[in-house]
Amino acid sequence: MIQQKQNNCNKELLERYSRQIASSVFNLNGQEALSNTKIAIVGQGALGTSTSELLVRAGIKKLILIDNDKIELSNLQRQCLFEEKDINKNKVITAKHKLNKINSNVKIKTYNLKLSQDNINHINELKNVDLILDCTDNFEIRFIINNFCKINKIPWIFSSAINIEGMIIFIHPEGPCLKCIFPDKVQNQFCSSEGILNTTTRIISSLQINLALNYILTKTYKTELIKVNSWNMKIDKYKVNKNKKCKLCQNNS
Repeated sequence: MIQQKQNNCNKELLERYSRQIASSVFNLNGQEALSNTKIAIVGQGALGTSTSELLVRAGIKKLILIDNDKIELSNLQRQCLFEEKDINKNKVITAKHKLNKINSNVKIKTYNLKLSQDNINHINELKNVDLILDCTDNFEIRFIINNFCKINKIPWIFSSAINIEGMIIFIHPEGPCLKCIFPDKVQNQFCSSEGILNTTTRIISSLQINLALNYILTKTYKTELIKVNSWNMKIDKYKVNKNKKCKLCQNNS
């Protein structure tokens, strides 16, 4: 009876991910690697909801979602998991409910909080993830993630999207950090003032997932800052090296 249940389970999984397994870059080994991966996503806005949905549909083992915001009417234009009936509800709790409807096999842990220097080290599970995905709109939080990942030797992916432009970069603890790219204080830009196209966030989210999947499957990465203009379809790549004046990299090399 136990063997029969296992066979039925394996058959269901093979059917669910059959198109992905059949792709030239994925195959069954890739699926098994993904099904043993834990990822934390900071932010459940436009980037975060799209990114978490793609990972859940792909068959990630475990997700950790971190955000303290509530859903607003203006979010519905681009935050793909939410509906009108979800307005005023908590984002991470609502996202978990929607995501488990898509794939009940994925284990999802939520933290209804704004990540800070004071609380990041108290989330013990963060130290055991394979990858952290930045889906925030706040450079202060990004630098907190940057410091945490550098010290704890965790790779992470920076992403941003505003108006018609977006940026992403894979940041490995052995390579240059976010401070190497942005050594000075960076002015936050917000959708409420700058605007945002939902196509911009979808493109950046998809590219972020591609970087994540590539690393999970191959354990390789490129240290390139990728800039995307979603309106004119322009993509630029910039090689990034360690900044010799970066104290964080010097102290954690």
